Amino acid sequence: MILFENCLLNDHSHGIPIGITLKNINNIVTQLKTKLPHTRIILMSDPPRIKSGPNAIGLSYADYLEKTKEYAQAKHWEYIDVYKGFEKQRLSDGLALHQVMYDNNSHPNDIGYAYWYKILRKYFLTGQQ
Repeated sequence: MILFENCLLNDHSHGIPIGITLKNINNIVTQLKTKLPHTRIILMSDPPRIKSGPNAIGLSYADYLEKTKEYAQAKHWEYIDVYKGFEKQRLSDGLALHQVMYDNNSHPNDIGYAYWYKILRKYFLTGQQ
């Protein structure tokens, strides 16, 4: 089994067009399926990030998340929406985003990684997100 995070952080930050992002994801998944034909491949979204507004080409982090999710679903790829689950847990706990992320804006802190773990655990135990 391969869990493949979309890794949208850099594409959003550097203003990479979504079409190129989708092409890159497609190339990676295609290579994995070709070289490891009996391997279960699961894509998952990135967690939230603090700086998520429009980039140099006017696209938000949410734009990248939504387009990659739509693309994965159109391709009938298995997909876990980490972002949605993460935000649901964070809001339920009454925490601000900066309280579950490191100051570098790129990675969750211990609380955030615990959210991520719970999302994956629920998915693998129940099949639900």
